[in-house]
This record gives sequence, structure tokens and C-alpha cells, in this order.
Amino acid sequence: GLYLTSNHINSTIPSELGMMTIIRLSFYLTSNALTGTIPSELGLMTSMNYYFYLNSNSLTGPIPSQLGLMTAIYSDFHLEENDLSGSIPSQLGLMASMRSGFYLSTNGLSGPIPSQLGLIIKMVTTFYLDSNSLSGSIPSQFGLLTAMVSSFVLTSNSLTGQIPSQLGLLTSMVSGVYLNLNSLSGSIPSQLGLMTALSYGLYLTSNHINSTIPSELGMMTIIRLSFYLTSNALTGTIPSELGLMTSMNYYFYLNSNSLTGPIPSQLGLMTAIYSDFHLEENDLSGSIPSQLGLMASMRSGFYLSTNGLSGPIPSQLGLIIKMVTTFYLDSNSLSGSIPSQFGLLTAMVSSFVLTSNSLTGQIPSQLGLLTSMVSGVYLNLNSLSGSIPSQLGLMTALSYGLYLTSN
Repeated sequence: GLYLTSNHINSTIPSELGMMTIIRLSFYLTSNALTGTIPSELGLMTSMNYYFYLNSNSLTGPIPSQLGLMTAIYSDFHLEENDLSGSIPSQLGLMASMRSGFYLSTNGLSGPIPSQLGLIIKMVTTFYLDSNSLSGSIPSQFGLLTAMVSSFVLTSNSLTGQIPSQLGLLTSMVSGVYLNLNSLSGSIPSQLGLMTALSYGLYLTSNHINSTIPSELGMMTIIRLSFYLTSNALTGTIPSELGLMTSMNYYFYLNSNSLTGPIPSQLGLMTAIYSDFHLEENDLSGSIPSQLGLMASMRSGFYLSTNGLSGPIPSQLGLIIKMVTTFYLDSNSLSGSIPSQFGLLTAMVSSFVLTSNSLTGQIPSQLGLLTSMVSGVYLNLNSLSGSIPSQLGLMTALSYGLYLTSN
């Protein structure tokens, strides 16, 4: 191999390097300041069967189709973090022996994704095309990559059309499927629920998906890190089956859609969730299930604001005693009194927000126990009555403010 990684070389790549036709293990030019185009002659390295690294430079121009002649390459093809442009050559699909590390991310590549990339059927890990300007639909042929276990990433492109149902055939996938920040539309295929080994997450955020959420997604019972469907145009009700994701311990995002109906009480079964439960900015109705109070491990980000929720606030929400930041129930039609149990949230430092509801009764004196609160306590725009408890003065760390306006 040739190892020139992590220097300050700031020239073009000589085409003569392609004369190293029997180089087999490694061609490492990563992390320099290389400029110019990738010489097509590098495709003559047909004995290359391991590491081909040109990433993290300033290379420009198209990817030469001749690189597809390196059909023996087994592991790690890296062109990411350059300024490459043009389309992805379909000939790269000839590298059918590759098993890990196909990286074209963070370039200026455009045009459709060649369906031939689905022929790299031995691929096991890390398929990255993110952060380009790729357009067109996601090829259904990606469903042939059934050996994949880790990180299928198409994030931050301009992809359109429906998510192919064939992606559900990636049943060995353990890490994440990242399709967020595109312009995908249509429905979420129920077949995605077949990816029952998925643990890191499903990322569909910031697209134009305008369907219901398939109940079959609840079959992803060991999903652990993230379930991101935020900022689409999803309709219908939240399937109660999503509560079967009992291994979920980080990010559950359904906010900024057009979901309707009640919050399923079964979501309270996600008792391992640690951070960020987001249902805000939908059209949800009905009461807040008391079972959400079972999510006692949650420390930040409980958001139910800007819906049509009604009825009393369950006192059980005061059992989320590890909550540190951002508790938002504002902009609903909640009624009844503020539960005194909120005084148990003594770890909170930021943003306790009940603004713009129809809450009545007195402000509970127990809120004064939130002595760690640094940001704001927002109780304004309700119908609260009675006296202001003197105990609120114990919140001496409060810096953003106390809001009791319009009661």
C-alpha cells in the first residue's frame, strides 16, 4: 500500500499512481489538502481489495466511472468530505465484493442514485450518501442489501417519491436507517416494521410524508436510540402499538405533523425513555393519559404543547421526578387545577410551561419547591384565581422570569 494520510499535501493526484496496478491492501491519501480531479487511471488498480481512501481533501470534479473496475475491493471505499460534483457513476455497482464502508457523503453530488448500487449485495456496514444534492427516488434495489447491519444513510439530499417498501427486507439492520431531511412523500411502508433488529433508530424527519403511521412500526421493539418522524404531514391517530418500543431510551419525536385523536395510554410503557418525548404541534385531542407518569426516567424534553388536549392535568406527571429541562403543556384546552404534585419536580432547571390553557383554581404552593429552576415558570393566559403563594419566592435561582399574566 501507499500511506500518505494526515499530511498537508496540497497538490493534485498524479495520474501515474494508476500504474501501481498490483497494489492490493491500501491506498491512503485521506486528510490532506489535495485538489483537482480524481484521475481515472486509479481505476487500473484492479488488484485493490481493501482500503481506498481519498476522503477529507478538496478534490473536485466527477467521480470517474473507471473506479468501478476495482471489483476486488472488499472493504472501505472513501470519497467523502470533498467537493466532488456530477452524478454517481452506475459502474460503482460493479464493486459487488464490498462488505463495509461505502462513503460518498458531504460532497456536491447530484442526479439520481443509480439502482446498480443495490448490486453491492455483500455490503454489511455503513452505506453513506448523505449531505449531497442527490435527487429522484430511492431505488427499490436497495432492498437487495439484506446483509446490512449498520447505518444506511441518505440524509440531507433532495430525494423525492415514496420510501420503497423493499427497504423492509433489511431485516438484519441493527443500527440506523436515515432518510431525514429530504423531500420524500407518500406513505410510510408498513414493511419497515419488519426491521425488528433495528436498535439505533428510524429517521424520517423533515420530509413531506403525508400518510398515517403504520401500526407495524411497533414491531421494532428493541429500537433504543431514536424514533424520528417529526416535521412531515402525517395524519391519523398515533398507533397504540408504538408503546411496545419498551427499549426506547432517548428520542421519541412525532411533533409538527397533523396527527389527530387521543394520546395512547400505551406510550407510558416506554419507561426507559431518558430524553425528549415530543408530541407537540399536532391536532391531538382528548385527555392526557395518566400512564405517561410511568416514564419516571425522563430527564429532558416533555412536550405536549399546541394540540387540542382537554381535561385535567394528571397528577401522575409529577412522578417524572428526574425531569431537568423543558416541561411544556401550553396551548391546549386543559382545565382543572394545577396538580400540587408538580412540586416533586425538584430537579427542574428550565421552562415549566402551562401557558394558554383553561386552568382554574389556586396556584399550588408546592411549586415553590422548584428551587433549582433557572429559566421560566409560565402560568399565564389561564383562569387561575386565589392568591399568589409566598413560597414562590423560594425560587431564587429563577432568571428568565415568572409569568402570571392574564389570569
